[in-house]
Amino acid sequence: MTNYTQPQHMVALARANKIRLARSNRKRWLNAGGDRHEAIRRALMVLSGIPWDMETCSIGKFLESIPRVGRTKMLNIVHDVLLNEHKNLGDMTARQRQQLADELRRRI
Repeated sequence: MTNYTQPQHMVALARANKIRLARSNRKRWLNAGGDRHEAIRRALMVLSGIPWDMETCSIGKFLESIPRVGRTKMLNIVHDVLLNEHKNLGDMTARQRQQLADELRRRI
């Protein structure tokens, strides 16, 4: 029997808290400039190389973190690129990321 320094559930909680904190900082960073164009430019940077903290973020939550993109606009964007709003950013193929990035650029 292996002797652990911390119980498994405590390690999982610590990791989840670390991801939540990093993701909230990233969303705050997306909104930082106040300018929608700057936020979309930053969102495109995230899509070009998905950071570790955003891999498990859903496409819908990611898009809704952009200023002036609410549920309706998010659903329209996701529908136009034929993606599911619940799909994680880390599970997207390079082609899907490119399609989403092109759609965001188009809507600027």
